[in-house]
Amino acid sequence: MGTLSEQRRALVLAGIATLAFSLSTPGNKLLMGGLPPVLLAALMYLGACLWAGLAKLWERWRGKTRLETPLMKEDRAPFLGILIGDTVAPVCYMVGLSMTSPANSSLLHNFEFVTTALFAMLFFKEAIGGRLWVAIATITAGSILLTWEGFEAFSFNPGSLMVLLSACIWGLTNNLSRMISVKDPLQIVMIKSAFTGLGALSLSLVLGEKVLSPEYVPLGLLLGAISFGLGNYLVIRVQRGVGAARASAYTSFAPFISALLSFVIFRDRLTVAFALALGLIAAGVYLAVFERHEHLHTHEPQTHDHRHRHDDEHHLHSHEPVCIGEHSHLHTHEQLIHRHPHKPDIHHRHQHQRRARQPGQPH
Repeated sequence: MGTLSEQRRALVLAGIATLAFSLSTPGNKLLMGGLPPVLLAALMYLGACLWAGLAKLWERWRGKTRLETPLMKEDRAPFLGILIGDTVAPVCYMVGLSMTSPANSSLLHNFEFVTTALFAMLFFKEAIGGRLWVAIATITAGSILLTWEGFEAFSFNPGSLMVLLSACIWGLTNNLSRMISVKDPLQIVMIKSAFTGLGALSLSLVLGEKVLSPEYVPLGLLLGAISFGLGNYLVIRVQRGVGAARASAYTSFAPFISALLSFVIFRDRLTVAFALALGLIAAGVYLAVFERHEHLHTHEPQTHDHRHRHDDEHHLHSHEPVCIGEHSHLHTHEQLIHRHPHKPDIHHRHQHQRRARQPGQPH
């Protein structure tokens, strides 16, 4: 699949992931009447694990070719970081929420977009130009406007610092997920969800939470399967193609759709700020999606294992017998120097040097 087709597919997957994530907030509001919060979180993560496990069984039953590369020893460090981060960040957020107002917490949590981009640029060699920074700033402004409840709701205190710390941790785990995004996303979601779900379930038991409406339990599992399971699986696929910062931008419509669903279900009030936030987020997503990055670049010789096809510019190795369609195996790339539009996918995570741009030269 060519580079442009890969980017289009990433956009489609991001759209579906956005819809999946957007179900979480109104779904939680509906289910919290019969399920305590920590237990509901546990059920959602366990539902995601169950979905990933069933999807993996289905994939193995119907597929004869290995599509995805499993996690390996070299993935232990980033994956451990993801597990720790996804355990610590919610704790930091909940502690911060207990020390400040929900409106203030929601407002500060929007800076996850910014921290994801900063980590991507500073530590993970992801190219972020001026257009993408404008997109991230616009999306962040729209998200702030969506959660804004007036200056009286904003305060900067130790609780605010804890919420900002959670945003930083999630920004880091977003980038760690990108590091292993070429590996089997179903395996990643299954293990991560099992770890987090069992941890939340243990905490729920320690807290002595009680199920008020047993019929809500399967609904909690179903919500988790769609929102956390399918959503996270698709985001990993998107990160594989466009990097962590752009994946975060592509899925930034989720809070807006959640607010729209809350209006439909709970008759929440739509405001002028809601409409302005929609315009800002839409403008930011447009800038991120239609960003053009093109220059002469060199692919050094590399041997790795990941899901790929043979109808692009980077997978020119031969098979005996011929292999058609997507598959994964250990393969070697020879040195290649060329120029074409690209995103920071697995084959385009090269260094960039600032240089004078000639008139008419794309950037």
